[in-house]
Amino acid sequence: MATATAPIKTPPGKPPAPPKVTPGGGNGSTQSRDRKTFSVSTGIKPHYTTACIYGEGGVGKTTLASLIGKVLAPPLFIDVEGGSQDLDVARIIGMETLDDVIDALHSQPVKDAETIVIDTLTRVVELEVRWTLKEVKTSKGANVKYLKHYGFGEGDVYVYENFLKFQEELDRLALDKNIISIAHCCSQKKPNPAGEDYLEYQPDLPHSNNASIRNKIRNWYLHLFFIEMAQTVAKGKAKSGGTRIIHATGQGHFWAKSKTIKESIIWAEDSPMLWQQLFNKEAK
Repeated sequence: MATATAPIKTPPGKPPAPPKVTPGGGNGSTQSRDRKTFSVSTGIKPHYTTACIYGEGGVGKTTLASLIGKVLAPPLFIDVEGGSQDLDVARIIGMETLDDVIDALHSQPVKDAETIVIDTLTRVVELEVRWTLKEVKTSKGANVKYLKHYGFGEGDVYVYENFLKFQEELDRLALDKNIISIAHCCSQKKPNPAGEDYLEYQPDLPHSNNASIRNKIRNWYLHLFFIEMAQTVAKGKAKSGGTRIIHATGQGHFWAKSKTIKESIIWAEDSPMLWQQLFNKEAK
């Protein structure tokens, strides 16, 4: 006589196991989906570029960005900070919130532009901090006045995650236009086992071990240019001269990188040399 088998019961309170996902099919499906086909291309593929310019205030970052118009079509400035007001450039102004900046990036003038300039990333992040403090509450449902009041490192993470949404907009735009961004400069003390500690210049953007917008920018942009005034030494004291240098390769005291430019450029006023080298075009 056959023995009846009791049905297997799910323990109370335990949800049923999710359906298995079969590679190549849907949930629980054994049918393979149609495979996407790919082709192989060769040679150098033309593409738009991304670059970030940073340096101390007054060194000429916005002026340098405006000189793109001597090589390509004039750029459109997303002027969040008012830095272009003394230059004859096309600009979008009046952005007071992060939502305003996002709306500007979806506007028709941006769609029509070949190159846009974000002036500045530092100001955009300040708007993100302001948005976070206004919209994100603590686990107890309270608003806070400063990021540190969220708890250890939580505020930095909120701002970083919010920045990723802004970064998604730049990812979208970079498909069919050049993205040039400007950032202010900060310095960070670096330990030196072989001698005295030193200061390293970096873009003035939030940085923490678990949420670094600064590192995100360093990795995303194809080119990171640092501008500084040349230093002269007189009577044992260093002084800034009138010559400005654009660094394309990092050294011990600053961040910089470029996929195509390897030598520093001595920048004369109104010279578009950086953009001539970057886009491999002569000035118009």
